[in-house]
Amino acid sequence: MVRKSDLDLARRHRYRLSNGELARSVTAVSDGFVDDGKSRAFAYAAVNLAKQGKDFAAEWRESGQRGTRIHGHMETWLTTGESAEALNDDEAAVLEALALWFEHREVEVVDVEMILLSDAHGYGGRADLLAWVTVKGQRDLWLLDLKTGKPYEMSHTLQVNAYAFADGKAEYDPVTGELVGLVDFPRPSRVGCLYVSERGCDLVEYELSTEAFGVFCDLLKAKESYEALKKRLAKEGEE
Repeated sequence: MVRKSDLDLARRHRYRLSNGELARSVTAVSDGFVDDGKSRAFAYAAVNLAKQGKDFAAEWRESGQRGTRIHGHMETWLTTGESAEALNDDEAAVLEALALWFEHREVEVVDVEMILLSDAHGYGGRADLLAWVTVKGQRDLWLLDLKTGKPYEMSHTLQVNAYAFADGKAEYDPVTGELVGLVDFPRPSRVGCLYVSERGCDLVEYELSTEAFGVFCDLLKAKESYEALKKRLAKEGEE
């Protein structure tokens, strides 16, 4: 089996740290380890779809695939300024809404799709956008994650704080794709998520603090302890 380069892994949302070990994913902690009301929302959605005679699994799968497609289109637009080909009407409308928001907020992009790592805490993730944004006449450096779903305050607060307090931005060898090291990046003064749909964009600011980052780190340790115990119990069950 050919070993995938560090950059290949990062493109698949798996991140290798400077010591060669795989990092914990930010979203696996912030989304996967914090319910934040999602299970209840999923239950309501399942009931409503069942009442309409629809297949919940199929509808949910299509919703997830649509979100992935749209996020890919937004990434293409952010990095190249071009729209992806063969967009359907609602996906094209999402990109139009994003472009209008950028114009209205006088957005000046500093960096996009930054792969951020923390060797100290053992996590990694990808932040969508670092940019100067004007909000109510005030211009600040924002770190933003672009979302096509609903706001979940706790999990999204933890996510953007993990990005903001990362040790640095990953730098890869352009030929081998191996991690060269971490470089510093401009630290944001405000963080949040931009919730994008064909109806428009909604910027939600979240708390940026060492306390919020500390909660993320505590959950990261809890996840590591949980997985270690789970692995040990499974091994004992096989004996």
